[in-house]
Amino acid sequence: LQIHALQQKAMYYLRILFSLVFPFFVAKAGLKKKSLSFSGALLGYAIGALLAYANACYVAALLAFFASGSYVTRLGAHRKVRLEADFEQGAQRNWIQVLCNGLAAALCAVAYLAFASPPRPELPIDLARYPSPSYVSLALLAALAACCGDTWASEVGAAFAWGQPRLIIGLRRVPPGTNGGVSLVGTAASCAGGGIVGLAYWLAVCAAVPADDLIAAPPQLPLLLAAGAAAGFIGSLVDSLLGATLQYSGFDIDTGLVTEHPGPRIRHISGCRVLNNHLVNLLSSVITCLLLPRLALAATPWLL
Repeated sequence: LQIHALQQKAMYYLRILFSLVFPFFVAKAGLKKKSLSFSGALLGYAIGALLAYANACYVAALLAFFASGSYVTRLGAHRKVRLEADFEQGAQRNWIQVLCNGLAAALCAVAYLAFASPPRPELPIDLARYPSPSYVSLALLAALAACCGDTWASEVGAAFAWGQPRLIIGLRRVPPGTNGGVSLVGTAASCAGGGIVGLAYWLAVCAAVPADDLIAAPPQLPLLLAAGAAAGFIGSLVDSLLGATLQYSGFDIDTGLVTEHPGPRIRHISGCRVLNNHLVNLLSSVITCLLLPRLALAATPWLL
């Protein structure tokens, strides 16, 4: 018993060390690559430390979102600068963007700590044996996959989509860069982006969950890939619906670019000026976070 207590204490201190050190190097890399501003790196470090302390799988999912999102953002930048008046090439994620993308996940991590606080080892997604931790973990995965899927849809769609996108409401053709515009390429990319987050979560599950616990759980790879891809699709869908209705999109007659600011030489395309991109990202993340675990319960009764 004494040896077991010492092992538990050692695991606890190692977890604290990991949660403090690993996010530091990720935030430092974000600053170096100019993906994050200083304020974005500070808040990103805080959210990363919280997720790493709660569950190593959480920080793996966060890292997948950050790394892949930064890559595809650079991929689509060359075309978006020619389409959107409000696009800033080389712009860094500041604390507002980090907060809107990471708030739902951070709240899920806090909830997880109430059900399965360290030094307890990481748990698989198993709604029968671990209902509350698994439900919260699915919600966190959904929040991050929704943000990643929306980023992939926007950036990959801008880089590779052909022709004009269609407005999600009414399906009429709109100029590229219009809020709420969707394409087949962007929709497929949203599923791929969410799936990347699910894959990263699965790799962390394989590395961190005890073998006997993993064997007793439902197959994790198809579950996490499906959950991630579904969350990426739902997040992109919600983002497009909000963008088409509650974000203003107009066509600048002088520059030929899409803008979010009305004016005398701006032709209205869609939406009204209620939300900005940050609030749309936050709402789509929160809605997907709340929706996906319920869909998982309804669609996959074998998880119970």
